Amino acid sequence: MSKSLSLLLVAAVILVAHISAFVTVRQKIGLIQDEVYHYSQIAQFASGNFEFNPGLMTVPGFHFLISEFVKPFGTVSIDLVRSVVFLINLGSIFIFYLIVRKLNEKDALIKTLQFSFFPLIFPFFPLIYTDIVSLIMVLLSFYLMIHKRFFLSAIFSILSIFIRQNNIFWLLFINILMYIRTYGFRLRWNFILVHMKKSWLFVLGVVILAVFFTFSKGVVVSDYAKSYVRISFSLLGNFYFLLFVCFFLFLPLHIANFYSVLKVLSKNKKIWILLVLALVFFLLTFVNDHPFNQATWFLRNYLLVTITGNIFYKIVFFLVAAYSLFSIGNTKLISHEFKLLYPFTFIYLLPYWLIEVRYYFIPIVFFLLFKKNKSAWVELTTIGFYIILSVIFVDGIANWRFFL
Repeated sequence: MSKSLSLLLVAAVILVAHISAFVTVRQKIGLIQDEVYHYSQIAQFASGNFEFNPGLMTVPGFHFLISEFVKPFGTVSIDLVRSVVFLINLGSIFIFYLIVRKLNEKDALIKTLQFSFFPLIFPFFPLIYTDIVSLIMVLLSFYLMIHKRFFLSAIFSILSIFIRQNNIFWLLFINILMYIRTYGFRLRWNFILVHMKKSWLFVLGVVILAVFFTFSKGVVVSDYAKSYVRISFSLLGNFYFLLFVCFFLFLPLHIANFYSVLKVLSKNKKIWILLVLALVFFLLTFVNDHPFNQATWFLRNYLLVTITGNIFYKIVFFLVAAYSLFSIGNTKLISHEFKLLYPFTFIYLLPYWLIEVRYYFIPIVFFLLFKKNKSAWVELTTIGFYIILSVIFVDGIANWRFFL
């Protein structure tokens, strides 16, 4: 089969699957969860009222953007807003494909299928949520950076901050990658000065956010959101939960990595001592104390409530997360500098008290882009697994059985 025909076939499969999910959601549910706040703010902006909805947790850049698209239609219905958001969200697939084709063309179609059906992200394509539009802005910034369009890259990084303010971490990530891809890991003043001249707009983005923090008296925009800001050891919960979730989402990869993980563990006995110490630290710091993490209608909350209520489950959770960490650490990336993703993921997740799977979209998508593909059975099994999970998740959400 020719490349062009393969591309058309893959595009058709992806489009049919996403349209089917959109139609299913549209027919079965009205506004669900945070869609209530997002739709309300969009409709408000479209009508010319620019007051902020007190229920919002983010800056309203997403809402302003969507309101500009729907404003010409006059009546701002739920179906209209959903349709506009859905069409914009589909653009993330095309941008992902362009990036992976640039980084590693031979894996472009397989990786694009994996992203298109990634089970945590797939159900949000038809919903009025900020997360995929936020992802689009970050991916566009990364795409432009690898094409050395640094000014435009910085523009989209700054725009991403106005969708979700924590994207400041990805602005820094992309800017540092820009330096490393030019100069390697060598820190010299002449290199830094030249880099700063090329990336001054990235620095301006940090200044803009700092000014915003000053005037808003914090990183969130409403008193309602500020009431759920907290600094404690429980902030490590997202890091732990990400590793746990990634064990299942990348199960074929972890199975393929089994012998390499076993080799690392058998060669270095000190790792076992570190694991015991890590288990003690984990048992002390893995708690589920955010009010929004108690409603077990959410699948993530059901797992959290169940696991944190039983010491045996917590130990099993730790072992699964630890294996996931070793396996990911032993997964080859297409370029050495992309290992920068790992510390940035940790830093990015650290400010969150609420444990929420939507926070994992950007780091997981970057991991999909950066990792080297394994054998055909691993990658094809992963796609099949993702399709099954995506169907289950969309059906469960559309029929009000659960939410992610």
